Amino acid sequence: MTPRLVLAAALVAAAGCGTAEEWGGTVSGTVTFDGRPLRSGAVTLVGADGRARNGEVVDGRYAVEAPPLGPCKVLVVTAPEVDEAGRAKAGGKYVELPARYADPARSELTVAVTREPQEHPLVLTR
Repeated sequence: MTPRLVLAAALVAAAGCGTAEEWGGTVSGTVTFDGRPLRSGAVTLVGADGRARNGEVVDGRYAVEAPPLGPCKVLVVTAPEVDEAGRAKAGGKYVELPARYADPARSELTVAVTREPQEHPLVLTR
């Protein structure tokens, strides 16, 4: 491979990854829906430029590691509770959330991501 091709490949790879300065500290907290902890699901933080990171919701808590810096839309989706093997738990509950929480154009939830870790509770309602 010629030096130019090596340099071009390196630039393309670097552009897709982003630098450490573009990503913030872990955002974590509780997730409640109508006053009850959300048992399972995912939280996604979407930056103004469309970059996103997500984290799992387990027993009413979530953590999103290295989300985009700056203002982010917060999206929340639920999933049936699963066991250690990834199978739906017998008697596991699925909570249906309003569609707006999964839609970046309609979600009212936001967080300003900083370089420092932060706690940010998510209070969802009907």
